[in-house]
Amino acid sequence: PALAERYTKLAALWSGRGNVTVTKDSDITDIPTDAAVWIFGQNNKFYGVVKHGLKDYAAKIEDKSLTVGGKTLPLKENSSILVVRNPKNPELPIVGLTAHSDAAIPGLARKLPHYGKYSYLAFNGDEPTNTAKGQWPAVGSPLVAVLDQSVKSTAKLKPRKALAYLKPLFDASAMMDTIKTLSSKAYDGRGVGTKGLDKAGNYIANAFAKAGLKPGGDNGTFFQSFTMNGPDGKPVTVKNVIGIIPGKNPKFKGQSVVVSAHYDHLGYGWPGVRTAFKGQMHPGADDNGSGVAVLIELAKALSGSAPDRTIVFLSPSGEEAGLLGARYYVKASKPYPSDKIFADVNLDTVGRAGKKIMVFSTDSAREWPFIFMGTKATTGIDTVLVKQAVNASDHTAFLEANIPAIHIFGSPTADYHRPSDTADKIDPNSLIRVASLTKEVVEYLAERPEPMHVQIKPETGEKILPPAGKTSGRKVATGSVPDFTFSGKGVKVMEVTKNSAGEKAGLKPGDIITKFGDKDITDLRVYSDTLKTYEPGDKVEIIVERDGKSVTLTLVLAAR
Repeated sequence: PALAERYTKLAALWSGRGNVTVTKDSDITDIPTDAAVWIFGQNNKFYGVVKHGLKDYAAKIEDKSLTVGGKTLPLKENSSILVVRNPKNPELPIVGLTAHSDAAIPGLARKLPHYGKYSYLAFNGDEPTNTAKGQWPAVGSPLVAVLDQSVKSTAKLKPRKALAYLKPLFDASAMMDTIKTLSSKAYDGRGVGTKGLDKAGNYIANAFAKAGLKPGGDNGTFFQSFTMNGPDGKPVTVKNVIGIIPGKNPKFKGQSVVVSAHYDHLGYGWPGVRTAFKGQMHPGADDNGSGVAVLIELAKALSGSAPDRTIVFLSPSGEEAGLLGARYYVKASKPYPSDKIFADVNLDTVGRAGKKIMVFSTDSAREWPFIFMGTKATTGIDTVLVKQAVNASDHTAFLEANIPAIHIFGSPTADYHRPSDTADKIDPNSLIRVASLTKEVVEYLAERPEPMHVQIKPETGEKILPPAGKTSGRKVATGSVPDFTFSGKGVKVMEVTKNSAGEKAGLKPGDIITKFGDKDITDLRVYSDTLKTYEPGDKVEIIVERDGKSVTLTLVLAAR
């Protein structure tokens, strides 16, 4: 009875789909041959078909264990999903499923539709977590011949082109062209008050229109205008660029998933420019020409879709001056009200990712870690969910409104907010990986039937503000680049800029800063706030952990 109830619950979760029929094994005499069939439980009278079908592969399932993909897993701790051919209609699959606990049922029901390409799967725990997956090799095919392995040959075939090539979903060269254009001299570093910023807004709007997006700005245009103070302190009008793909499901009317990537930058040195670079153009290729390039490419890839929820493509301005465009968008509640924004996926500085793509603020909703477990399974792209509180981009404006939001990020570099942030340093493969990852996330959010479980911690005192580098009021520089992925106590140094204050003091990559002056450094937020209290030329003792030992260094702080 307990197993019957468990599998009945799983069947019920799927039975709402129009193409699903549920029946008991006792009510039929043979397996249907006109549809895909799922068999629940080893004690189902038809489960022997699954066991027999596994004989062609290096796999077997017994009463207490599953052997598959070179692993042997206990069934009391793992659910199993095994696909074999229907013996009476080999073009249709039979799927054998065992569930190891009642608690795993909701997660299995939600996750399995995203694993359609696999021949076998196993899941562990209540979430549940994927523990095995793979595809069967081709067996018994008339296109396969096993040659005599004892015969050695030195014959080599001339390389030939494939019979056909799939067109890539994302065009790396197009994204690089966007970055080269936006970071060129004609665009003035996309600084507030420059002609280049307006030119960049028009470039993005034209790209949205060409992709087939509908205008989402003021008066039927792609632009949402607002006013901010410029470099001279005088008001200047700037524009957010907004395109939309309307949702088709009336159940989610008014709801939207926002994909954002700001397009403004520092121009010729405002705001928060380092003293040494005043008057020089800051190209902003990575920050954030790269995010805009991916945003446009996503618009092309998704424009022909019909999502349940509306997808909003938002390219704000005024980000460098304090996330002004994103904050304006959220407060304006146009074209979609902020209380119905389902989630925000923000792209900022994504052009130089390492092996793993960083994702910030995944603690803003319970589902984010599981979503990225799913993207790993479907795309093979590795991510690292950063636990440090780094609210340095437009997703923060959504967090402030209690909207689940994440920031997809490439990697910190010494070119951040410098004239050296140029297009030649962008990795096209990084753009492709970020685009592929973001597409999976956005499509899932646009179709997810249940609401997200928000778990944003309310801030005390001031609103969440960006750390150093984003008009933070910080006057000093250490020349160190932090490792955002570090989750221990302190701030780990990833890179030290040549001839910087840090290098002169003996700071090295891998050092963990635990004390700065008389302040204990627990994380990046504390470190950033501490730096704001110093002036250029100040001498300060810092303590770092290096190879398990505490080392004291003396820094003479330089001007930013």
